[in-house]
Amino acid sequence: MRSLGATPDQPSTISDTIKSQALRVLRLQNEIARQFLNLTGKPPATSQPRNGNGNGSTVAARVIDLGVSNGPCGERFFLNVAVGRDRARLFGSAKKIVDALRVLGEHIPPEELGAGMRFNLPCRVTTERSADGRYLNVTQVLPVRMDGEAMYTA
Repeated sequence: MRSLGATPDQPSTISDTIKSQALRVLRLQNEIARQFLNLTGKPPATSQPRNGNGNGSTVAARVIDLGVSNGPCGERFFLNVAVGRDRARLFGSAKKIVDALRVLGEHIPPEELGAGMRFNLPCRVTTERSADGRYLNVTQVLPVRMDGEAMYTA
């Protein structure tokens, strides 16, 4: 067993060392979970239409903010998107969220993402209903202007 190298008159050094090691372990666990989600995070293919409006067209929307939920595999990010009177979400890894935001002109490193970040970014999206029909999910994020080819597909 490794000695922490502190004497009884240095209790804060032991505490700081333990905290530092615990933080390193938590970061490692988080990275493992993110890598796992990147490998398995794609939803299974469905025969349902990919958008909620049913005809393949995009609808005007606004990216409101970023949320984070903790699941059995670690953190899961989502963008809250206002689509008309409805709220839709784009779920995914930090990379997936960063890619969607980049299409809208926001360049944020994945490690800087945090719950509660506000955006208020106009965009266009395609959506689909969840398997049980209760929720509206974003499947594609596009910039407002029509002339660009930049597009993010979930």
